[in-house]
Amino acid sequence: MPYILQDPGELIDYTFSWSPFLEESGSPSDTLLSASWSITPANAGSPSEPAITGELVSGVLTTCFVNGVLRGVVYRLTCRATTSMGRISEQSITIRGGER
Repeated sequence: MPYILQDPGELIDYTFSWSPFLEESGSPSDTLLSASWSITPANAGSPSEPAITGELVSGVLTTCFVNGVLRGVVYRLTCRATTSMGRISEQSITIRGGER
């Protein structure tokens, strides 16, 4: 399973493009309305949790910042987007905490 390596001390932004999803609708008026981000596991046996901040929807892009990952832990970062026409879709990536 391919993953993105993130150092435990880093604050990194992740962005998804929803352009292909919006184009599939066949309606040029459908736009991104909102997005919510989640990361699992939320607490990998540590008193600290990975933090998601700076959530943003801009045109066809959704972005968030992630920090606080633990070395050796594999996370699934998911963005759930809702469009102005009520369609819902999710995109995910895998992040592995580790030294770079």
